[in-house]
Amino acid sequence: MKPLKTLLPALALLLLAGCERDMDPVEFNDALEGYNRRLAAAALEFKSKVIPVAEGNAPDVAAIEAIYRKLVETVDDVRKRFGQLNVPKDSKPMQDFRDAYDRFLTVQESLVKVNFQAIATIAASPQVAPDVKKVQILGNFAAIKAAEDRERKTLQAAQDQFAKDVGIRLIDDRKDPNAFK
Repeated sequence: MKPLKTLLPALALLLLAGCERDMDPVEFNDALEGYNRRLAAAALEFKSKVIPVAEGNAPDVAAIEAIYRKLVETVDDVRKRFGQLNVPKDSKPMQDFRDAYDRFLTVQESLVKVNFQAIATIAASPQVAPDVKKVQILGNFAAIKAAEDRERKTLQAAQDQFAKDVGIRLIDDRKDPNAFK
């Protein structure tokens, strides 16, 4: 029997090698779907805290700042996890879908840094009149929705092509495909 000292490095190498294996198409698709659910949940949670301000209610500045930070952290975490996915370099369909998701995620990051940030700032500002807040908040949400719709169509087309190329069937398990309204 080998001493434990010589088995530990071999075991560590085996574990590391397992972590770096390429994903299969279903795992890859499911990972991206999971990221989308996290992004959507964080955006909807943010919206639920800000819409009352657009409706004329007093802002809870601490809650708005906290929910915005949570949104930023979610997007950052999704970006980090996405960057750690191991996609086979010889799988053009997976690479193409990965590239499409990367573009989609870049748009999400931009929306958070520009539109969601503007909404948080406007909602928390005591200097902005309630009627102006409403117009600006709803205008930014409309811009987010337009970008989301455009990017969702592009990403869906890439996902459909990916599924066709690798021979998997996609199942739409979303209750409301246009949940961010």
